[in-house]
Amino acid sequence: MLTQLRRQLQLIATRALVRLSDPATAHQRLQVTGLVGTLDGVDHLQPYGLSARPQSGAEALLLALGGDVGHTVAVQVADRRYHLTALEEGEVALHDDQGQRVYLTRSGMLLESLQAIQIKAPTVEIVGTTTITGDTTITGRLTHQGDMTSSGTLAAQGAISSATSIADPEITLSALRSAYNTHTHPGDSGGTTGTPSHTL
Repeated sequence: MLTQLRRQLQLIATRALVRLSDPATAHQRLQVTGLVGTLDGVDHLQPYGLSARPQSGAEALLLALGGDVGHTVAVQVADRRYHLTALEEGEVALHDDQGQRVYLTRSGMLLESLQAIQIKAPTVEIVGTTTITGDTTITGRLTHQGDMTSSGTLAAQGAISSATSIADPEITLSALRSAYNTHTHPGDSGGTTGTPSHTL
């Protein structure tokens, strides 16, 4: 009896290796191998709002509730193969085995991925100065308020329209139109010609 009790106490908290995982249940279930042997269907308890499916070879901390191996749950799963080793005190990171990470550093927040990043929402609002490095494609209407400055060439396949005026460093388009519509030339027999019959 004492031997059985000692065994139960030893197995209340143990470590094991994850062999398989099944996320398609109310609690993700694991197959693990360790001091308890091989256990199937071990509930993996995860924090509310955070879900992760471990890879085979990850390490699990198991608790046998009441010392009963038949009621074992995994309360923590870690994977030293992908552990971030360069965090400073107080920093936080969410990451995976592909190098993707959300990194809360001492100097700011870093979102990093070698894959595509997609944001899905009815509206997205960015408050603050924004810098984009690289080519940018916008599908749909672009509306902006305030001045726009460009240091490169502006190429348009469609029309360019303005509710006020379009200008270069020398003259506005409206002033150029006015000058053309009212201009005259010296006549062949003296005097001047009339203004253009076809105006802009």
